[in-house]
Amino acid sequence: MMGGPAMRLLPILFLALGTPAAVASVDVMLALDRSLSMASNDPDRDSLKGVEVFSALLKPDDELGIITFAETAELGVAGRDMAEADARTDIDAFLREVVMDGKRTNFGAALRLGYETFAHQDVKFGAERFLVLFTDGQLNLGAEAATQAARRAIFDELLPLYRSAGIRIFGLAFSSEADLDFLGRLADSTNGRAFRAEKAEDLYAAFVQLFEQLDIPLTTPIAGDQIQVDENVKGLELLVKRGPDGGQMRLIDPVNQTLTVADGRSGVEWQSFDDFDHIRIQDPQPGTWRLATSSTDSKAYIESDLDLEAEIPPRVRAGEGVTVEARLVNHDPDGDSALIEGARLEARIQSASGWEQPPISFESVSMDDDAHDFRGTLLFTSMGDARVELTARGRGFRRTKHYPIEVAAAVSALDSVPANDQDPKAKGGEPIPATPPEQSAAVTLLFANALILALLALILGAWWWRRCRMADRDESDLDV
Repeated sequence: MMGGPAMRLLPILFLALGTPAAVASVDVMLALDRSLSMASNDPDRDSLKGVEVFSALLKPDDELGIITFAETAELGVAGRDMAEADARTDIDAFLREVVMDGKRTNFGAALRLGYETFAHQDVKFGAERFLVLFTDGQLNLGAEAATQAARRAIFDELLPLYRSAGIRIFGLAFSSEADLDFLGRLADSTNGRAFRAEKAEDLYAAFVQLFEQLDIPLTTPIAGDQIQVDENVKGLELLVKRGPDGGQMRLIDPVNQTLTVADGRSGVEWQSFDDFDHIRIQDPQPGTWRLATSSTDSKAYIESDLDLEAEIPPRVRAGEGVTVEARLVNHDPDGDSALIEGARLEARIQSASGWEQPPISFESVSMDDDAHDFRGTLLFTSMGDARVELTARGRGFRRTKHYPIEVAAAVSALDSVPANDQDPKAKGGEPIPATPPEQSAAVTLLFANALILALLALILGAWWWRRCRMADRDESDLDV
C-alpha cells in the first residue's frame, strides 16, 4: 500500500524543503604575512593582538583557521570550531610562536593553500566562507619574471576557483607600503572588501571592523556608560578597550550589582586581555547596564530572536538610487505577534570621513505574524568607503545593523561598454562579480528536492504497476 514506503519518505521531503537557518555562520581562513618587514612595522606585535580580538568576537558556531606566508605558505591552525573549549587557547598559543622572518611576499602561495584547505573541509550548510589576507607589503618573489608569473596565476587560475566555490576574499593592508590596490582587485573579484590600517595602533580597530564586516551583528548603542537591554535580548556581548588609567574593568547590572572578571557568575563568560575585556552574558536581565571603567573604545552586540535582515550590495555608484528591502523578523515561535506591529525602520548613510546624510525612512510593505517587510531607496552622493546603518524601532526595542559599502564614481556618457562585457584578460584580470554563496546553497537544495521527488515518483509508479498487474490476474482467474 501507499501508506508504506511512500509515506515514510514524506518527512524527508518536508525536511529538504524546510527554511534554511536564519543566521549564517562564518568559516574564516586568516592568512598572516610573516615577512621581515612585519617585524619592523609591528615591533610590539599589535597585529597578533588584533587577531586575539577577532577570534574572541567570533561566535561559537563559527570556524577559524590560520595560515602564515612569506616566500611559501604554511597551515598553522586548521579550521577550528570556536565552540571547542580550547580553540581560542590553541590559536593564541600558535600566534605567540609566529616568527616574522620571511624574505619574500607570495600572495599566490597563501591563496593556493587557503583554497586547498577549504576544499578538504566539510562545508556547513548556510556557512559563508572567507579568506582574509593580512599584509604590509606587495607581491614580490624576487625576480620580476617570477613575480609577474605569480600575478597571472592568481588572476587566471586561483580567483576563478574562489569565485566558483563562493569564497570571498577580504584584504587588510597594514602600513602605507602595503598594496591596497592589488588587495582591492582580489576582493572585488570575489565580492569581498579591502581596507587599510596605517599604523600599528590602528590594528585593534581594524580587526574589530573586519569582524563587523564579515558577521554583520546586531548592535546596541552605548550612551555615555549605559547600555539598554530589552526583554527580547538573549545574549549581550561587550568589547571594551581599557584606557591607560582604566584599571580593572567593572560592570554594573540593572539591580546595581557589580561584576568583575573574578566573580565567575553563572551565564557570564569574561575574558580579560592585556588591553581589552570581552564579555558574553547569556539571558541578560532587562534594564540599564553600566560600564564602570575608563574606556577608549567600547562595543555592544546583542543576540535576539527579534532580528533585522536586509540585502545591501557591497558596491554602488555615486548618484544612483539603490532600492533596499529589509525585514524585521521574530524567530520566536511563541513570541508576541503584536511586537512588530507599528515598528518603523530608517537608514543613515555614514561616510568614512564622518559626514552623515539625514535619515531615510522606509515604507511598510507588508506584515504577518512573524515578519514586517520594509522598502526604501538609498542615494549615495559621495565616493569612497561608507556604511549604511539600518535601525528598526518598536514597542520597547531597538535593533541596528551596519552594512559596509563602497561608492564608486558615477558612470559617464563615455563608458559605452559595461565592464562585465569586456574580456577580463584584456584588462589584466579585472574583477568579475562573484556568484553569491546563497545561490550555490539554493541550487544544492533544489537538486536534492528533485532527487527526492524523482524517487517518490518511482515508488508510486512501481506501486501502481503492481496494483494493475494484480487486477489483471484477478480478471483472468474469473474468466477461467
